[in-house]
Amino acid sequence: VLLLWGSGGFNLVTSGIWMIILTHIVFSVPVIVESIIAAYEGSGLQMYEDSARTLGATPYNALETVSLPLLKGGILTGFILSFTRSLGETGATFIVMGRDVTIPALVVNMVEALAISAALFTSTYLIVLSLILLAIIRLLTRRR
Repeated sequence: VLLLWGSGGFNLVTSGIWMIILTHIVFSVPVIVESIIAAYEGSGLQMYEDSARTLGATPYNALETVSLPLLKGGILTGFILSFTRSLGETGATFIVMGRDVTIPALVVNMVEALAISAALFTSTYLIVLSLILLAIIRLLTRRR
C-alpha cells in the first residue's frame, strides 16, 4: 500500500478516502481469509466437491451449489470480524487519512478536544448503526 502513496512511491493514491479504504482492506483480508480457511478445513468440502464433479457438475456449478453454501458461514464471519476491526482501527487511519475523517478517528479527535458529550453521541450512533447492521445480517442469514 505504501508504494502507492506519497512522493516516495508511485504516487498513485493520495491521502484521503481511497487510501483509508486500501489500508483497511490490507489489514482486513487476513482476518477474512483465516475464517474462510477455518470453515474450509472444518467442512470436509473437498469430498463434496469431488462428489459433485463425479456426478457431472462443472467446476462453476460445484462452486455455486456446493462450496459457497458450505463456506457461507466462514465468509460472513470473516466480513463481520473485519468490519468490527475496521471500526476500532484508528492508528493506520490517522496516518493515511489526509482531510477525510472516519467516525472512529472523529471520536478520538473529539475526546482529545474534550468534547466528551459529542464523542459519546457519536459513539452511541456508531453502536446503534452496528446493531442495525447486525440485525440485518441475522435476518438475511436466518435458516428457513
